[in-house]
Amino acid sequence: MMKRFIQCSIIITFAILKTPESIGQNITGYLKLIEVIDQKEHFESEKRTRIAELREKIEAKNQKDNYYVRDLESLHKIYLKYNFDSAIHFGLLMGQEARRLNREDLEILSRIKIANTLISAGIYGPALDSLNKVFEEKIPVSHKEEFFFTKAKLFFDMADYNGSFYFHQLNDSGLIYLDSALIHTKDQSLHGSYSGLKLLRKRNFDEADMVYSKLLKEFSLDDRQFAVDASAYSYILEQKGNKKEAIDWLVEAAILDIKTSNKENLALIKLSQMAYEQGELDISSKFLLSALEDAITYGAIQRKFQILDILPVIDAAKLELTENQKIKFQVLSIGLVILSLFIIVFLVVVLRQYKKLKEARDLLRRSNIKLKEANLIKEEYIGYFFKSNTEYMQKLEKLTSGIDSKLINNKIHEIKPLLAKYNQKKERQTMFNAFDSAFLKIFPDFVPQFNSLFLEENQILLKDNELLNTDLRIFALMRLGITDTEKIALILNYSVSTIHSYKSRIKSKSIKSNEEFEDAIKQISSI
Repeated sequence: MMKRFIQCSIIITFAILKTPESIGQNITGYLKLIEVIDQKEHFESEKRTRIAELREKIEAKNQKDNYYVRDLESLHKIYLKYNFDSAIHFGLLMGQEARRLNREDLEILSRIKIANTLISAGIYGPALDSLNKVFEEKIPVSHKEEFFFTKAKLFFDMADYNGSFYFHQLNDSGLIYLDSALIHTKDQSLHGSYSGLKLLRKRNFDEADMVYSKLLKEFSLDDRQFAVDASAYSYILEQKGNKKEAIDWLVEAAILDIKTSNKENLALIKLSQMAYEQGELDISSKFLLSALEDAITYGAIQRKFQILDILPVIDAAKLELTENQKIKFQVLSIGLVILSLFIIVFLVVVLRQYKKLKEARDLLRRSNIKLKEANLIKEEYIGYFFKSNTEYMQKLEKLTSGIDSKLINNKIHEIKPLLAKYNQKKERQTMFNAFDSAFLKIFPDFVPQFNSLFLEENQILLKDNELLNTDLRIFALMRLGITDTEKIALILNYSVSTIHSYKSRIKSKSIKSNEEFEDAIKQISSI
């Protein structure tokens, strides 16, 4: 309660000190949104509970049929805007099960879901690859609307992200696919949403205003669709000069995004910019930090860079504000000798705030470094994951094709030699080599920095053909943030007790204590 009172006091004080035109403008909406942001963990907890209940319900069915693929689709949907790794996992699992059941229609659906997930994370190249592998003439009627809208959204996002040079070409491609989505849309509310988006992308704001106004007032939209359409309507109102109402709609969209734990909260980023333009620096910073937390949690690359472009501007404005206040009070102290004591006290407070702000900036700088490193790791290993998965599927398809051929030609005795060609040990070593190569691209000095933690006689010497060995891989995984021994054991194909033995043996030879050793591993620098 006290925290809320202080927040309200700060906001109202800022409003009073502003010019008459901005007094009270959108303050009620901002306060309402701040209250929802403060309850974010509560909504997250509710989301986790719903996910757990859904997974428990699906696991209880214990089935591996067409309905199971639809269950995987439900899991993908609940994770889509909440957790990238889980969403991509269930999208890929849908495709795997569809191929096992020989259901081309469900495999096409899985590719659409995977593309949707990649678009949400700002990974546009692989998203386009996933959609381009779908032949339009093979798409079932039931999936055409989703396919065409997903492709339209991809081109619109790329147009907005890549800037003016390719904007018109990408935007026009998006409009072509949006027209196709409109043709196959049966739902009236979606038809209205797509029609409004088409007018918006064509910058026909007057007609778009009428379409979205009718859509939002006359249709009962689900929370996610309402948030999307409210954000679009807000943009239209802003373009028409009605900024106050635009902010009100954007606040409603941001609130719904937070309540539904949607981590791709573009409305919150836009509101931060608007609050900054109104001079509401503290509010702007709070909105943006909340959006940054969501983007980091989800892994939305384009949103993280978008936020990190804005943060320094707000930070600089706050610093400039502090510096200006300091100068004014210093000048005032010369003429107001009687109040000098009070001015000195005030300056001490300001200097402390300045120190805290500087510490916050240093923390943000360190966070930026960690964020860039996390982005590099994610990008490198997403590429490694897709490459490895593709190679594995190609080998599996080749093996399956060979077995099918032997069975058709009644050459059963030739199947065993065919299976014998698949060398699990060799495949695992290939996987390790790929992992080692990807890891050393990110941490090229890992081995010498690791060896610096030991006396010379206890340092690890690699063979000529080795990039890493088992000892180094265990701690390479730990440097990537995988600290759970069971997960490490599963990845390296060892027992948990064996991994414990490796770790204990290595730590015992180090010049560092056990706790210092693990901290030193985490501090090994990336490229």
